[in-house]
Amino acid sequence: MTSTLDLGCDNHITALAPELWTEIFETAAYVPGALQSESYDPFGRVIPLPQDEEVAAVKQANSTTQSLTLVCKRWRELASPILYRIVVAEGTEGLQRLHRTLVSDFQTSDVGPSLRASVRRFICVLATPGDPQPPDLKLLAELINAMPALVIFNLWSDNKYSIILSSKDVLSATASRGETLRVLHWTPGCEDAADVEEWRQMLLSLPNLRILRHDWGPYLPEQICFPPLRLPHLTCSSWGDIQSAGRLTPEDELPALRTLEFRTHLPNVPSSICDNITSLLVPALEIDVRMHVKELLRKLPNLVHLVMWSSDWSFLPRALSLPRIQKLGLSAWRTERSSDREYEVLFETLFSISAPELRVVRLIGWKEWSALPLVAPQTVSRFQELARSRTFRVEDTDGRLLSDLLGLK
Repeated sequence: MTSTLDLGCDNHITALAPELWTEIFETAAYVPGALQSESYDPFGRVIPLPQDEEVAAVKQANSTTQSLTLVCKRWRELASPILYRIVVAEGTEGLQRLHRTLVSDFQTSDVGPSLRASVRRFICVLATPGDPQPPDLKLLAELINAMPALVIFNLWSDNKYSIILSSKDVLSATASRGETLRVLHWTPGCEDAADVEEWRQMLLSLPNLRILRHDWGPYLPEQICFPPLRLPHLTCSSWGDIQSAGRLTPEDELPALRTLEFRTHLPNVPSSICDNITSLLVPALEIDVRMHVKELLRKLPNLVHLVMWSSDWSFLPRALSLPRIQKLGLSAWRTERSSDREYEVLFETLFSISAPELRVVRLIGWKEWSALPLVAPQTVSRFQELARSRTFRVEDTDGRLLSDLLGLK
């Protein structure tokens, strides 16, 4: 039986076993999906938050955990590994500060190695608006090298118009994490074919990679070609034509790939990959969505999970035909609540879908559905009326039944 431990804190704090304190601290620091590393399922019970929300949530969780480390010596010993499990560096100052914490100040410390080994995820947001100086990529490389158990690495830019040039030091440091790294989300910062080739060379050293996501890159000549890669465990990846947004090619060997995220309309995907894809995330641009979906279904014969996103709900056409689709995700990038009329149109359109195998529709994004009955009771009544005619579930972004959130029985 585990003995209780006097933590040396305030007498009003009940002495508990260290394992229980650790579990309490873990709960205080929990961010949904933040350490998910094996696969990406947009219809899973727990999915990662959108980028900005996730960074804010991690910073809040770390602030809470840091407060716990200040209570007493024993709490600091228990909570510090949790505090350093996910580390964030924002902008040049943030990078310098984290470098001092994990590298410079710990050169002669006995505590340093254990805390560096605690890091499972590193979120680095470079080129933040207002940065007075460019980031020191040598410091970034030294940080990556100081994280021997790194599982997830996010290299993002907060300024979508800026270019972060690839650094050989950073590429080499990332490649050195080949044994542990499972997730790589990279704003490439490649200017030409030589940069892309070096980036792909780094991937060769990451054989255990499961999830690869990247943003826009340079436009390359049509005749460009690269030596093929083999990523045997990659299950989810961004995909675009190598001449525009892509980083993987039709010649690459990707036997486990099942989920794609398109960065452009309909990039060229070879049949050897198309036949394996069961889940797709794709933008619904200002195009004929009906024809777009028809082409996707033709191109990906085993596709059963589909997520489409746009700036608002109006992209969805009435009576959309979705043969084979079992789970449908609809995402609207909104920073504010839609109008009552937009919700009415959404519900009318949603229940007009022709999809005999459809089991789940998940509305990704806006979360405050519980407020709808108060501000738009007629819209809620119409949802209830339409929902009776269909058998598929309608869920919010967290997988909760929408009818429950709306107070319907």
